[in-house]
Amino acid sequence: MQNTRDNTKLAHNSQGYPILPSIEDINAKGLLYKKMLIGRFMSDVYGSQAAEFCCRFIHSAICLAISIGNGSERVPWSALQKYQAKYIKPKYMPKRVMLRQYYHICQRDAEALLEHWTRRQAAGKTPLRFRKVSETILQTGRTSEESDGDEGMQPSTGSEDDLQDDNPGEVV
Repeated sequence: MQNTRDNTKLAHNSQGYPILPSIEDINAKGLLYKKMLIGRFMSDVYGSQAAEFCCRFIHSAICLAISIGNGSERVPWSALQKYQAKYIKPKYMPKRVMLRQYYHICQRDAEALLEHWTRRQAAGKTPLRFRKVSETILQTGRTSEESDGDEGMQPSTGSEDDLQDDNPGEVV
């Protein structure tokens, strides 16, 4: 079986911002792909903002080139789940969707997120932007990939079929 993570590599624009595939291409895939795409997209967005912030102070394109799309950026999932509004403005999120670690996003929420972001992207708007990237770097003196904020938030050891299950009544 092909590694799903490999299928979620995203193209980036000239500013280093990730570009989502079309909603038609996304909807042709299963839930596991959508979850991995959300994780990759959010990591790339977070990483591009961290690089943008660093470049303001370092004045170096090297910072941007190193940080973009290498998959090492860590979104602070635990903090996002607790304080979503502090990290993301409502315009970047569909209504009634609460973020959680991307492995635990249900199908309805995954589809709503991706539909919202691709619609914004198609309209020429920024699909997603974090509020607290620069604040996190200033407070801790380190970028998100050096943070342990999502330590222990690894994927389950279940099979791909288990990850694709989406029982709305089941609490994970």
